[in-house]
Amino acid sequence: MLKFNRLVVIYLVTIIACSSLLWSVKAQRASDQPDLLKPYTFCTFDDGLRVTKFERLPKSEVYSRGVQTAAGEKEITRIDSYRILVAYPKTDAFANIRPEKSRPDAYIQDKQNAIEELRHLISTGKEMESTEPIKATYNGFESYGLNRRTLEIGNTVGVYVLFNDTDQTITTIYFFNAKPKKRKFQTIGEWKTLKENFLNNYTRCINNNSGR
Repeated sequence: MLKFNRLVVIYLVTIIACSSLLWSVKAQRASDQPDLLKPYTFCTFDDGLRVTKFERLPKSEVYSRGVQTAAGEKEITRIDSYRILVAYPKTDAFANIRPEKSRPDAYIQDKQNAIEELRHLISTGKEMESTEPIKATYNGFESYGLNRRTLEIGNTVGVYVLFNDTDQTITTIYFFNAKPKKRKFQTIGEWKTLKENFLNNYTRCINNNSGR
């Protein structure tokens, strides 16, 4: 009986040791994965805006995501992705930033699908400022976006998508609305100023981080 108990103990110790080794190997593999979006993740802003939440999607969650368009559901591929929340002091979140690295062979189609999603959001949304996505350029990034005309409705004031053809990256930015006491802006005009400052500063930061 004593010999049997010793064998059980040895067996359990072996299982635990193997499990620990397996988790160690998995953790090492995760840390060894190249961070394709690192330049998009560490930026500082001179107006008090700061990162409040930062999360890299685990490999098990990095897969194509569906988007709604007038022609039905389409997909945007991704091989790496982050979720980043930014806020001003004593306010709710100002924006949710979602940089995503497309699969290189699918990037052109991914761009088109992202723009078509914006068109769909405009056609189905309320109090939209334009009937087509607003096109602009910020420090070499091609941009398409939508704005609401009022702060009286909706959890978001605007949605913008930045395209970087150099590294096949699509960055979607959701600009949040909030109760008046919990937001930095009180008018649409004030929000637009903050939004433009952010898009200019964020794209400039990415370029600096990338050595461009």
